[in-house]
Amino acid sequence: MLETFKSFLRNIYISATEKIKSSYLKIKTSIRIIRNIIFSVFIVYIIFNYSEITEKFIPNTFKFINTHTRESAIAIFILLTTILFFKKHLALSAQRFFSSLTNKYFMLSLAGLAIIGASAALFIPSYTNWFRENDSTKTQQPISTPQPTQSGQDTGNQQKQESKNSASELRGHLLYITGGVIAVLGLIETNRKNSQDHIRQVHAARRDRYIKAIDKLSSEQAPVRLGGVYSLVSLADEWIEDDNLNRETRIKEGQVIINNLCSYIRAPFPLADKFALSEKHALSVPPPMIRRKKKTYSPELLQKANKDEITFKEEKEIRQAIIQEIQSRLSGGLDSTNKPTPGPWSKFTYDFSGNFFYPVDLSNSYFEAPINFGLSNFFESVNFSSTFFNDDADFMESSFRANTLFEKSIFNADVRFRGAVFTEGTDFSQATFKGSTDFSKSIFNGRVLFLATFCGHTTFSETTFSQDIQFTGRTFYEKVDFSKSVFKELSIFTGATFKGKTIFSDATFAKSVNFSEATFAHEALFSKATFAHEALFSKATFARDANFRRAFFARDAKFGWVVFAQTVDFSEVTFTHEASFRGATFIREASFSRATFTREASFSEAAFTRDVHFLRAIFNHDIHFLGTIFDHEAFFSEATFAQKASFSGASFTQKLSFKGAFFKNCTPTFTDEILRARFSVHTAKEDYNFSVRSDSKPIPPGEAELDEVKRQIPVGTVLFDPESKKDEFGNYKQSEPAKPIDKFDNQGEAPSK
Repeated sequence: MLETFKSFLRNIYISATEKIKSSYLKIKTSIRIIRNIIFSVFIVYIIFNYSEITEKFIPNTFKFINTHTRESAIAIFILLTTILFFKKHLALSAQRFFSSLTNKYFMLSLAGLAIIGASAALFIPSYTNWFRENDSTKTQQPISTPQPTQSGQDTGNQQKQESKNSASELRGHLLYITGGVIAVLGLIETNRKNSQDHIRQVHAARRDRYIKAIDKLSSEQAPVRLGGVYSLVSLADEWIEDDNLNRETRIKEGQVIINNLCSYIRAPFPLADKFALSEKHALSVPPPMIRRKKKTYSPELLQKANKDEITFKEEKEIRQAIIQEIQSRLSGGLDSTNKPTPGPWSKFTYDFSGNFFYPVDLSNSYFEAPINFGLSNFFESVNFSSTFFNDDADFMESSFRANTLFEKSIFNADVRFRGAVFTEGTDFSQATFKGSTDFSKSIFNGRVLFLATFCGHTTFSETTFSQDIQFTGRTFYEKVDFSKSVFKELSIFTGATFKGKTIFSDATFAKSVNFSEATFAHEALFSKATFAHEALFSKATFARDANFRRAFFARDAKFGWVVFAQTVDFSEVTFTHEASFRGATFIREASFSRATFTREASFSEAAFTRDVHFLRAIFNHDIHFLGTIFDHEAFFSEATFAQKASFSGASFTQKLSFKGAFFKNCTPTFTDEILRARFSVHTAKEDYNFSVRSDSKPIPPGEAELDEVKRQIPVGTVLFDPESKKDEFGNYKQSEPAKPIDKFDNQGEAPSK
């Protein structure tokens, strides 16, 4: 069924993707058509307004530039500033434009320029008056006396001749300019071909060097292999810095080399299994047994062992050199907030899933693309401090056998540590998880610090913490899942804030756990959780539903002054030690039905503003409700009280039922020397049910009267009017203590839950 559903979702995803691609292609085609139409309209406009443009626009442009006004100065300043700011981009664009003209359309470009130049030479002198006004101005003479007719005619002919000469000169200049441009394009084409030939030679030389470097990596000589590594690194730098290639090609060529370097790191090394994988656990040669029995020691064995050890160290140095070269190119330095910036190699994708029998230091690195460390084995220290993971990071089922540092690291996307094993200390202090975080089924055998910020969905389900774990003051902004996790040592969540749904269902806390002053802004699930040691929830706030159903508290459970803003469920919970809810506030319904309190329990000064159920609860030791406020219905039906039960000073505003309750050894107390339980006078007679089991210690019956209303309540307790005005001591109007009577005669029914 699940596979069918997955297949259905996959088909929907493929169909939606195809529709999006089809729509994108249609939109792209439409944009291209519209662009061509606009360009055609523009060309037609120029053709039909050629004379007007050449007569007005061009002279006005030159006039604007030559005129020294404030507006022209500002315009030229803005233009120059823009050009200088985008000079590199403009130069590359111009270079690509002319290259494209001379590459595919060289002959067409030459023909087009020839036509444009010839047209300009033909039409501009004939249809413009640029030089006519100047020529006529120059030939104007001051007329003082009348001139002969023949002389005036000669002057007019002279002006016409000079105008023709100016037009001819202009036409010649235009032809010269056109020829010069065509010549320049020819030089550009020649230079382009030469450059292309040179670039082809350079690229061919790089590929030859690449093949030789790959061959070096398979050499048996360590220096040769190390030389191959540095050759590949140098080639990758050259590809990245090659401005003659577009970004995609540079990334593609560099990624090939990165893949080879990562492949070398992933390659198995047989001697890594033979030798201890850290210096402090290095195998001693000869072995202890051989040292004791020198006669059985073989010189050939010693020679081979020494050779293997040298080979192991050499390979270790080569792989460390690869990591160091990569790390040095993964950061462009730190910004003003001490965060790493992208380096020249940050844009590549890395697959490091392999065995690291040497220290790994990738601190201050910037990974812009996905990175894969899945199934890796780190036998020595690992340092990812202040590293920025801009894309997904995969550490699934990796093994960290030494100290591991992720201090101040930033995971900007999803990160997966599912099934990872951390043998020694792990530090995630000040780390930031912005995407979803998966630590499910991980094992932390050493001390771990999780003083981090979790912005996305976080899961620690089925995770094992063998040492102390701290989440003090941490904020989980979305859902967090600790279901079925095992906390073998101290667990500290003091002051933590859970803004999303919080799940600790089936979790096991073998030692003390501290949720003091924690805030659960959403639903909190602790159902079937096991608290084998002290559990502290003092002053915690549950803003939504809290579910502790069937939880098990083997030692003290302290919920003093906790605020439960929504429903809370402690049904079938087992408290084997002291349980304290002193001063707790239950704003909505609370259920302790079938809960078991093995030791002393206290609800003193607690406040239940809505229904509370203790149906069939078992109190094997003393239970205290001193000064507890029951503003709504309270049900103790069929509950068992094996020892003292004190309700002194408690206030009952609405229904109260002890129907079928069993007080085994002690009569319940509702009064002491100072405090008396109070019962509202506004309830109906049947709202109070004190009919306990026949074999139970009885509740001493009594009767009290207030405002001519009589109610049967325990002896010594009082009726009070919660709607009355308080006196100067803050007390409501109340009756005299209830006087003894023979028995309770009310048989009100209590609802079951």
